Amino acid sequence: HWPFGEVQRRAQEIAAAGFDAVQLSPAQRSIQGDQWWTRYQPVRYEDIHGLGSEHDLRNACEACSKAGLKVLGDLVFNHMQVVASCDEWRRAQHDHGHLEHLKRRLSENLGPTFNRNDFQWPWKPLEGEEWDGPNRMEGWGCGEWSELRGGSEKVVAVHTAHIEKLKSCGVSGFRFDAAKHMRPEHISTYVSKAEVYAFGEVLSIDPRMQREYTEGARLKGGAPLPTTDFLLAVWLRRFLEGGPEAVDFDFDAWVQHLLDVEFGRGGRPPQKVGLVDRGKLEAPVLARNSVRFARNHDTVCNDVPFYGLGKWGQDGAQVAAAWLLAAHDGSVLLLADDVRGSALIREALAYRKELRA
Repeated sequence: HWPFGEVQRRAQEIAAAGFDAVQLSPAQRSIQGDQWWTRYQPVRYEDIHGLGSEHDLRNACEACSKAGLKVLGDLVFNHMQVVASCDEWRRAQHDHGHLEHLKRRLSENLGPTFNRNDFQWPWKPLEGEEWDGPNRMEGWGCGEWSELRGGSEKVVAVHTAHIEKLKSCGVSGFRFDAAKHMRPEHISTYVSKAEVYAFGEVLSIDPRMQREYTEGARLKGGAPLPTTDFLLAVWLRRFLEGGPEAVDFDFDAWVQHLLDVEFGRGGRPPQKVGLVDRGKLEAPVLARNSVRFARNHDTVCNDVPFYGLGKWGQDGAQVAAAWLLAAHDGSVLLLADDVRGSALIREALAYRKELRA
């Protein structure tokens, strides 16, 4: 979550360490504040503001280009600024006057670009299993997200203009934040218009959900849309801490067990199937071009379990990061603090750079 000026100053250092690209935090005007999550509450997509000006972004992208680095922008297109708490919205469902008050607040805070009609109605919070259920694409997250009406002509036009502004500054790829709460066909529209590399943050270990996006959107050239490989990160932690026996399960049964535990349904672990003894144990790589990590800003900054990833410290995760870097395919996300704090990760970065050369 560096300011653009910091990216500009450190571009050569980043490239020398072995990186191919830098991922920026969201560039649009957001709510005020120094906390990382303020960048994920957009107020106005027409403005580049908060991490630096449009001029600063151009300078950062130019410095990265000279260093041989791509620059990935972070797109927060699913929702905008929180204008009311979940309790307020819930109360408004039984108080028409209060609902009108909150809708006016939406228009006032996020106008003139958007008004109440540009958001998803009826209001619906996501609770428990609904986070991964069929309503996840229209729900208002924890009940506070101002959920945009995805796919509407106006919303798409504003977002497309933001993509083009970032590209004009030198941004050459994109991350779609909260992708699992957007319809695959809507992401496909943006990817087709952008005509550059992109990937989706699909926060789930369920391969079925991931396939909705890898099969529902294609990059220029026809490759499946890469998504975040959360299941691989979970598998690596279990494997590294518990040994091969800790992941010696039928794949589908193991995934279902993890989902049951995460959503409070309980249940016993599946029976071991002897993959280790038969030499059949394999890491569950989502796709050859998946986006891989041991720790990312969601697992580090949010106080939630994330299938056991939420409390994975740097000391243990560095081994997983090194393993990911040693593989020849996929893209690997690394946090700047983890790179600074781990000689092992820095060595693995140098190895990957030589391997790919």
